[in-house]
Amino acid sequence: MEVEVRNGHFGYFRQEDILTDISFRLPSAQILTILGQNGIGKTTLLKCLLGILPWQKGRTLIDSEEMNYKKHINRIGYVPQAYRFVFPYSVEETVMMGLAGKIGAFSLPTGKDKEQVRSVLAEMGIAHLQKRLCSQLSGGQLQLVFMARGLVKNPELMILDEPESHLDYKNQILVLKMLERLTRVRGISCIINTHHPDHALRISDVTLMQGRNASGEATSLFGPTADIITEDNIKRFFEVESKIITIERSDHTKFNTLVVTL
Repeated sequence: MEVEVRNGHFGYFRQEDILTDISFRLPSAQILTILGQNGIGKTTLLKCLLGILPWQKGRTLIDSEEMNYKKHINRIGYVPQAYRFVFPYSVEETVMMGLAGKIGAFSLPTGKDKEQVRSVLAEMGIAHLQKRLCSQLSGGQLQLVFMARGLVKNPELMILDEPESHLDYKNQILVLKMLERLTRVRGISCIINTHHPDHALRISDVTLMQGRNASGEATSLFGPTADIITEDNIKRFFEVESKIITIERSDHTKFNTLVVTL
């Protein structure tokens, strides 16, 4: 699935624009990372992209067609930031909710639906939690459940709001590898909000960096990740000094990562 935003603008009532002239294009089977400080509008951008919030100017295109929530939502898996469940749904029931658009309001899950849920739980490494209540899970476990719920309907596009939240270091790396596998093997496009420029350097093809200029106006940069995540741009958008270094894996492949110094 190809995703494009053209000249997107959004601001809440009586506030300055949070998002100004947002434009980017994500080709099929690639990863886009969205970077920026807290409160800069990253989650708002995802909601505008999905049509949950309406662009005040601009538009979202899916495969060159105007985004229509009802028409396109079953092709998109959305993973919000982890939050606590008030109602005691089990892990299996929560992931099954990802198939709600397919199953329908007055139907029951089929054997095939249940097998699909079991398969994605195994893929996420949380099959052993299948019968546990979500209210009893850790924040990291709950984040993995939400990712399974977004993945269970075999989407063409995954949108993830800080998927590494609440995860320990090992599981952060496992999630990054899973996202790479989704794009490289399954051909799924991914859009990810993250606070970790080093994660973006590791897996993303293109990057949108959000910030504010000296006058306090919203601004952004978009392009190939290696061109956007630079030491100068990290200083400009995050106000910290950094150094980008190249790491060689045990299999002799290489990737760039970023070291920050305050």
